[in-house]
Amino acid sequence: DIKFEDLDSILASGNNEIKDMLLKYFKDRDESTFKKFLKFSTGSDYLDVDQKITVYGSVRSNIYPTATTCSRAITIPIQSTENYEIFSQKLDYVLDYITGFQNE
Repeated sequence: DIKFEDLDSILASGNNEIKDMLLKYFKDRDESTFKKFLKFSTGSDYLDVDQKITVYGSVRSNIYPTATTCSRAITIPIQSTENYEIFSQKLDYVLDYITGFQNE
């Protein structure tokens, strides 16, 4: 199983800014938030060591982070990375309140 300490190695992203924001976000959070992130982005609260979570950026600024659990991917609005407070508020919201399948 992947642990919180392995986060840097499991995030696959062409956008280092988003990846860096995620790493900063999780340094300020506990293990339970990491488990919520795994559940949100993969559908499971664990990940095998050979699996990755792909991180995409979206130019749509009015959206919250979204996930595609079948492909273990998360999409984060690029504009929210310009402001860490907005970024963390949006991610906090989806991790705390979004469970299961949702319609846009």
